[in-house]
Amino acid sequence: MKCQSCGKNEALFHYSGTVNGQRIERHLCAGCAAKLGYEGIFFGGNGNHSFDALYSGLMSGLPDQGIMETTCPQCKTTWREILQNGKVGCANCYSVFEELLGPYIHKIHGDATHKGHAPQNIDQHLQMEEKLLHLRAGLEVAVKEQNYEQAAVLRDEIRALEGEKKQ
Repeated sequence: MKCQSCGKNEALFHYSGTVNGQRIERHLCAGCAAKLGYEGIFFGGNGNHSFDALYSGLMSGLPDQGIMETTCPQCKTTWREILQNGKVGCANCYSVFEELLGPYIHKIHGDATHKGHAPQNIDQHLQMEEKLLHLRAGLEVAVKEQNYEQAAVLRDEIRALEGEKKQ
């Protein structure tokens, strides 16, 4: 396949990703990849644009043969397979290969720690959910026992908590 940028050289670099909600794919030669700023990430910035340079730049310091055959107990993916195709087999692989994956994730993303979004008051939220579950179970018991006064009290508590949750 020819480079999508210059149209002259063989494409050695494949980029796929999502930009503004649209999936894009680019096939670039080493020169165009460098011009577009991909050199520092994948080729180490030394001007050597061979696949050997790419591979050794990303996978420098490979572990010994025993580690290469380490297998995820859940999906049976080996470390060797992850290195060959660049994909983990399942979510459990991140735990199994944590020490091995960390440096590569850090090289690619700049940090190996997930900094996603979570409610600021997550503990309070979890406590409220647990209390709601307890109250709903009590309400169900009160209705089965035909204790309607107790059921009405529990219902009102549930409604009050659900109102707080929406705020």
